[in-house]
Amino acid sequence: MKLLLLGAEGSAARAAALSDGTRWVLLNAPTDLERQLQRHPQLQAQPLAGVVLMDAQMNHVAGLLGLRDGPPVELYATPAVFESLTTELPLLQVVDRCCGVHWHLLPVAGDSPAAPFHIDGLPGLRFTAFAIGDEYAPGASLALEVEDLRDGRRLLYWPGPRPLPANHGADCLLLGDSGAAQPGENSARRVLLHPAAPHPEQAPSTVALEHAFDGMEIEL
Repeated sequence: MKLLLLGAEGSAARAAALSDGTRWVLLNAPTDLERQLQRHPQLQAQPLAGVVLMDAQMNHVAGLLGLRDGPPVELYATPAVFESLTTELPLLQVVDRCCGVHWHLLPVAGDSPAAPFHIDGLPGLRFTAFAIGDEYAPGASLALEVEDLRDGRRLLYWPGPRPLPANHGADCLLLGDSGAAQPGENSARRVLLHPAAPHPEQAPSTVALEHAFDGMEIEL
C-alpha cells in the first residue's frame, strides 16, 4: 500500500492518493486536483478506481470538477455529504452532466456509526468508514481505516480532534489535529496533515509527529 499526500504547493496536505500497486483511490478531491494530476505522473500511470469523500468542505471536494473530462467518477460518500453536494454546493450535477457520477453509498448515518466497504478494482484493500465530529450530523465527517489484506498493514485517516481509539492497531496515522494523538500509544507512524501554530495556552505535544507536505510519499 502506498500513499501520496496532496495539497496546494508549499502548503499542508489536504488529500491523499492511495494505491495498491495497480490502481489509485483518492481520499478527498483537493481544489487543485487537475494540477496535481499533471504534477504527479504516477497518478496518470494507473487508473483511478474511485474517490472517497471524508466530508463536504470546499477544499476537499472542489477538485471533482477536475475529473469532469475523464471517465465516470466512482464516488464513495455518505448520505449527508451527497446531500450537501447536490443542494448547498451542487458540484455533482456539473460533474454528472460532463462525465457521469456513480455514487456508492457509505451507510454512516443515524444509529450506524461505522460501515465497512470495498472499492471495485482494489480487492486487496479493505475499507471501514467511521462517523466523527458533530454527533447531531452523523456521516457529515468521516474517519477511514484501510487494511492491506496481503500483509495486514493498516492505515488510519483520522481528520478530527477527537482522541484516537486506544486499540486502533494502525501502522500509520494521518491526523488532522495534533490533539488526537496521545502519548503511550503503539509505535505507529504519525503524520499531521494540517500543521498549525499551537495556541499560546496549549501545552507542546509530547508525541512524535511528521508534518505532511504536498508530494509526500508513504510506503506501508
